[in-house]
Amino acid sequence: SALLLPIVAYADGGAPNVAYVAGTADGISVIDISQQKVTRTIAVNGTPHTVFLSLDGSYLYVTKPQQGQLAVLAANTGNEICHADLPGRPGLLAIDNGSNTLFVAGGAASVNSIDPATCKIKHTFQTNGPVYGIAVAAVGSSLSGDTGNQLWVSAGNTLTTFDDVTGKVIGSIVIPGNPSYISIPPGATIYVTTQSGSILTVDLTTRKVTQLLTGGQY
Repeated sequence: SALLLPIVAYADGGAPNVAYVAGTADGISVIDISQQKVTRTIAVNGTPHTVFLSLDGSYLYVTKPQQGQLAVLAANTGNEICHADLPGRPGLLAIDNGSNTLFVAGGAASVNSIDPATCKIKHTFQTNGPVYGIAVAAVGSSLSGDTGNQLWVSAGNTLTTFDDVTGKVIGSIVIPGNPSYISIPPGATIYVTTQSGSILTVDLTTRKVTQLLTGGQY
């Protein structure tokens, strides 16, 4: 006969069986996926917006637009490790795990790269208007010909691409309808929503823009 053992879920500071959700009344809700319920809450000094978990599950990276801050919290206790005061209403967050760098933007004509260990600003990327979307393309030097991955930023009517280590501008693309949110999954396609109500794709290699959907708010 088969020996049936109880199913046990393990979480190392958050990964892999715990989800963190911002926007609840109590701060950040911690959901145990195996139990399908909220098991605890993390009180946050301010109003959390975007929450990312570090690769090792030890830290939470939290934007707080109303307070103009990016905070790093210990995932297991919720204690603040450090925070950075930033311009505008920083609610957008992206991570380059290769260089261990956070990118934060929102409401200002700039993107700041931040060292998550100290919350020190490493570099400020200037843009041609308030930033509506950011994302990191993990291409490395093999595709970009530069030293780092690519930071894609939507501001005004353009998508601008930076080398995310040196800060050098790689190129820019004018987007009809003004670009907003950016998503870059594994592969060679970038997905961009526009303020005029469409979804576009951009080929990461050729920079060709193609309309995917239109007529909605995305």
